[in-house]
Amino acid sequence: MRFRKALTISFDYIDLRDLFETRGTLDLNHTIAQSESNGATRSYSLDYLIKYARSMGYYLNEKNEIMEDGPATVTKEQDEKEHQIKVIYRAYLPDYQPASPADGFMSLGRLSKEALSYLAKYYAIRSRYFDQGSTFHFYVAYSNGNNSTYYNNENDGTAEKFKSWENMFYRLFFFGNQKQFKNDSFQSGASSGGQRPL
Repeated sequence: MRFRKALTISFDYIDLRDLFETRGTLDLNHTIAQSESNGATRSYSLDYLIKYARSMGYYLNEKNEIMEDGPATVTKEQDEKEHQIKVIYRAYLPDYQPASPADGFMSLGRLSKEALSYLAKYYAIRSRYFDQGSTFHFYVAYSNGNNSTYYNNENDGTAEKFKSWENMFYRLFFFGNQKQFKNDSFQSGASSGGQRPL
């Protein structure tokens, strides 16, 4: 069960990495959301949303939890009254479709806190499985047509290295956005390469 949870987390991290990183580095210029007003579209970068969240007193503590007791220059009442927007795109909800014309309306503060929650998850996974070291190691090969992208949480984590691990090795195969377990061909893998439980 712990292994399956860690495996799920590794896929979550892949989505979060695509959301927040450029060439393996956190990119504050990534467009996280867009709003529409009077036919004009406005984009919000990760940097902008973090700064707005801070203006409302939101921040991440050392456990990557959202706190709301920081110094604030914008109150929740001001945010709800003066900063209502119609969100038409959120990078972390790419398949979102409004069910009615009223859907998508929210305050900028709510959008910022929502984006901050995904950033908190990203930092938490990096801390647990990358920065602190872990007995759980993964290597994922994502294929879409002729293009392939590789993810792992080791600097020298190659497919050959993972194939050589004998204990608890799982094979996965990807078709575009579809994940499918496949035991007869190696395309990506994960292994619990140590004795300490997760």
